[in-house]
Amino acid sequence: MVRLVSLAALVFSCATLAAAPALAGKPGGGGGGGTSNATVSASPNPASANSQVTLSGCGYAFAPATVLISHNGITQTFMVSMCSSGCLDGAYFATQEAGTYSIQVYQTVGTKRQTTSALMASTTLAVR
Repeated sequence: MVRLVSLAALVFSCATLAAAPALAGKPGGGGGGGTSNATVSASPNPASANSQVTLSGCGYAFAPATVLISHNGITQTFMVSMCSSGCLDGAYFATQEAGTYSIQVYQTVGTKRQTTSALMASTTLAVR
């Protein structure tokens, strides 16, 4: 009887571990295939060199996000908080020289046991 209970516990544990990735949270709070409903936009766009650009967007979890801004092989990284409504809260940065800037917003998704950083939204910014 003890062996049967131990075997049942082992089978249950293996089944739970195998199902964990399928049950992990999806970007944007669930739904189809890991896609996100989050948005990000830069204003003004286009912007002038050496000017301040404000980022806005909604559709995020109420948790901090990481913003990556890439231009000419250099990437700036900073954290931004979210309002309780899931919108970016006061995110801005300063441009440098002219060109196209790539802006990506990542958030941690998943469960306490298995998390990953997921791309939630991205956009480009033209700097003149």
